[in-house]
Amino acid sequence: PGRGDKQNGSTAFMTSTRSQSRKGRQPSRACKVGAGFWAYDESSPVVPRDIIFGPLKGDRATGAVIWLHGLDDTPESWAMRLEPERRRHPRWKWVHLRAPERPITCYEKMRHPAWGDFLDSGAVRVGSRDYETRDPKGWYAESVARVHRAIEALAAEGVPPSRTALVGFSQGGALAAEAALTLGARLAGWGLLAGWLTPRARAALVRSAKTGGLAGSRVLISHSSGDEQVLFECATLAGQKLSKAGARVQFAQLAGVMHVAGEAQMRKSALTFLEEVLDGTRAP
Repeated sequence: PGRGDKQNGSTAFMTSTRSQSRKGRQPSRACKVGAGFWAYDESSPVVPRDIIFGPLKGDRATGAVIWLHGLDDTPESWAMRLEPERRRHPRWKWVHLRAPERPITCYEKMRHPAWGDFLDSGAVRVGSRDYETRDPKGWYAESVARVHRAIEALAAEGVPPSRTALVGFSQGGALAAEAALTLGARLAGWGLLAGWLTPRARAALVRSAKTGGLAGSRVLISHSSGDEQVLFECATLAGQKLSKAGARVQFAQLAGVMHVAGEAQMRKSALTFLEEVLDGTRAP
């Protein structure tokens, strides 16, 4: 399957902690990651085996990022790639949720880490089955509820939604959009990287447009014109609908690169966006 962003050899540093977390929730512990000033929390407030990085004990988080991977991927790969950004922001908390393995319809019910089902092995395009699916199995709804619980857990720790940003890639981007638009509270910002708006996200957007609830909301859309798995038209339509509803949309278009190949450039756009919405500055 190709809609995720799985990269071989990117999960080595988390191998031992993953095996420990299968035994159940473990207590938080400080450990050396990169420069050595991060705490690794082996017990997620949502589900065991999520990956959480936060300030060491005694330091209070001033902001938080929830990052959602794509189909057939894991949070370890993104945790590795985002390590330099964690160094830059020692007071941010990073929450990498892990999608459960599900029997995916278009892959002959083989199990893959996924937030929702895929009905068609072809590209996601406006009007396609996967663009229009009403989530009959309820998997997207379950995933949205997990994201909402993670946001609530951060608020209970002293990081309100207004200091929390949500970013997702591919199917994780579709989940991020639906979770943000159905939350009922304004986030610091949210990012849609090579993703699309689900039917529930589009319905929530219509309601928000009527009430003005999205006015001034910060949204990043980053997508490649050469994406062969989630077509660029998904991004352009999302941008149009969000802008019409009053959201403050930043649109970062990549030229000609394919779905997975564009991940590095999209990540750079997302990191600049995070600096703007959480710190009021721009990444160098």
